[in-house]
Amino acid sequence: MVEVKTLLIYNHDLFRQKLKKVLTTIKGFQIIDEIRLDLDKLENSNSLRPDVIFLDIEDIEVDEIKIIQRIKGLFPESKLVVLNDYKNENNLIEYITCGVHGLLNKDIEVTELILETKEILNGEVALDKSIGKQIFKELLEIHTIEPNYKTHNITEREYEIIRLVAEGVTNKEIANSLYISENTVKNHLCNIMEKLDVDNRVKIASFAWTKGLINLTPTQ
Repeated sequence: MVEVKTLLIYNHDLFRQKLKKVLTTIKGFQIIDEIRLDLDKLENSNSLRPDVIFLDIEDIEVDEIKIIQRIKGLFPESKLVVLNDYKNENNLIEYITCGVHGLLNKDIEVTELILETKEILNGEVALDKSIGKQIFKELLEIHTIEPNYKTHNITEREYEIIRLVAEGVTNKEIANSLYISENTVKNHLCNIMEKLDVDNRVKIASFAWTKGLINLTPTQ
């Protein structure tokens, strides 16, 4: 079995220790380095080739968007997962547009972290449910637009799935909600991505929000 090369970039030692303890118990993961969040140290580590980068950005004193952009510049092929509590974040959409593959809560359960990381490695994007709601709120504050999904040849079933994706619902939960199989959900997502010319579920949600495929008015 090929080991997943993992890089930890941290701002808090306690968090690094906790995440390291978790990852060392997961079969198939190899921590290749642990780097305190410092741009100079990151510049000296660009020879590393991690499969996944876990980034702790809580309480950093510099612009986190610049940090994310620099990390993506140094490790363009790596999957970047940001771990935070997101209590005071208001630029989550920018995280996504910068190329983040996962926005997960730092208190995530071990089993869920394993599952989400495997999804990311398989080309999916991981989004904590509460974060999905925050992104929804950010977009609501920007503008409110009426649904216009029919102009993109989106079927009613695909529209339902887009709405659930935008709310941060997993494929399995979508399948259960719509009483269809998970494979059918994946097929619908492939069709949706082709129609919208996007390549992952976060971009589906972002496209839907900004282009008017869903109504940003919250359901009462």
